[in-house]
Amino acid sequence: MDSDRRALLVGVPQQTERAFPLRSIGDPVREDLRRMREALEACEYRCTVLGPGGPDESRRDAIQDAVRDALRSVPAGGVLFVYFSGHGLHLGGKDHLVPSNAKALADGSPDTDSLIDLDRDFFGMLGPTACPAALVIACFDACRDGSGTSGIRPYHYRAPHPTQLVVGNSCAPGETSGYDADGSHFTKALAYALHPDSPHRTLRQVSASVTAELKDHEQHPQWSPAGDLPDVVVADTGGVPEWVQAVSTAHLWSLPCSDPPEVQEVLRERVEAAVRSLSGKYRRASEQMPHPWRDDDYPMRVLDSVAGLPTGTRPLSALEKALLCGLPFMLATALAEEFTALFDSFKGFARLDAAQMRHVLREHEHDFSALDENRVRRLHARDRTDEAWALTTWRLLKRRSGLRIAGARGRTTWSTAPRASSTYCCRTWRPAIRRPCAPSSTGSPAII
Repeated sequence: MDSDRRALLVGVPQQTERAFPLRSIGDPVREDLRRMREALEACEYRCTVLGPGGPDESRRDAIQDAVRDALRSVPAGGVLFVYFSGHGLHLGGKDHLVPSNAKALADGSPDTDSLIDLDRDFFGMLGPTACPAALVIACFDACRDGSGTSGIRPYHYRAPHPTQLVVGNSCAPGETSGYDADGSHFTKALAYALHPDSPHRTLRQVSASVTAELKDHEQHPQWSPAGDLPDVVVADTGGVPEWVQAVSTAHLWSLPCSDPPEVQEVLRERVEAAVRSLSGKYRRASEQMPHPWRDDDYPMRVLDSVAGLPTGTRPLSALEKALLCGLPFMLATALAEEFTALFDSFKGFARLDAAQMRHVLREHEHDFSALDENRVRRLHARDRTDEAWALTTWRLLKRRSGLRIAGARGRTTWSTAPRASSTYCCRTWRPAIRRPCAPSSTGSPAII
């Protein structure tokens, strides 16, 4: 399923005009763009990035064209996130952004005609482009030097109905936007709040988190419409929400714990954040490479079963609880990504034909026994194409995956085989398969 979220990320790391009074910012802007892209892509925004490839990407005309294209091309009813990192100035009662080719006048002052006028080059485009988005979020990480307390002209702009417009400035009028070698303070706070690993989901939560984070830097972000931000979700992963709920309410957390409550609570929050991120990866992988063994509820059933097992004579530690809660979801996601690794060979169950089947078998002949190959060919000859396709996929997955659940004589084994997907550690736990049998001489069930 294609996401209806789009993002335009613009950074200006370098000024090309030597006479321009503001120096290039360089690495901090590149770090800002990297952070924002990572956070937004994790939330399924399709990102277009201008700036890190060189000064030509962030020229005034290139930025204007990119803004116009972004406003026109966002899906109807979708979300558009526009972000800028670089220098900003407040001149003549208006906020301006500084492109890479900004020029200076003879007296050394900035030439306003060479700057990005937000009134004209962004807010003024909302109507003429007939932007079809339900929500446009514009965040500007730039200084506002020289502006007065009444000089916030962009705030009075409203997008044509039914589009909602939200504007976030990294600082108040007259303030500078602080940064250090690894990026700006505003963008660090914003990227964290938007990332799936954070607890924030709605626009109100994101803005409140950013504002709170910047208090220590004496920087005061401003959001418009002030005090009336739409309470819409902008930072979820679009995964399996039941997974997070299952982990949050798991019975394991209520069992006696050998660690202090505050330690368990920290690990519980970390596991919830990790499972939220995993659920998005699981859903994307499952949709890219469908397979008949998909079962979204499987890790939740495993979690319920684990909670009923005896814990022995000592209470569990917080780390043990965290591992028991998280591992079922890690395994389900890893298996889904294993199927995705086969995507180049398999383009969908329904489109398999005889020639493609022969090609797959030739390419992976070392992974198939003669019996496997005959079964696949017989199924295909009987027009049971989906079953032939499914069997081929499953056999390849079992042979190639480093996450096969298997055991030999009850021993716990470890796999160090390289995997196509490196989301998880290479030493992956593979539990033994336990089968009930007659009691042993000691009176306890034997494990075979």
